[in-house]
Amino acid sequence: MAFSPDGQELYFLADFPKTADGKKPNYDIWMSRRVHGDWAPAELVPPPISTRADELYPILGNDGSLHFN
Repeated sequence: MAFSPDGQELYFLADFPKTADGKKPNYDIWMSRRVHGDWAPAELVPPPISTRADELYPILGNDGSLHFN
């Protein structure tokens, strides 16, 4: 997991299913925002970050840039 520099966003790795078609999900980076002190439901980080390949190990730079393998 990685927090944004301001602590208001949380990025993490997950293999949540995205569809009900029964296909095995790949690993993607998901993000949740803090709203009024609580964490909102996680959302898939959209393309071009998310692809059919696995995206792994999110790291955020001090400038807010997202890095991953």
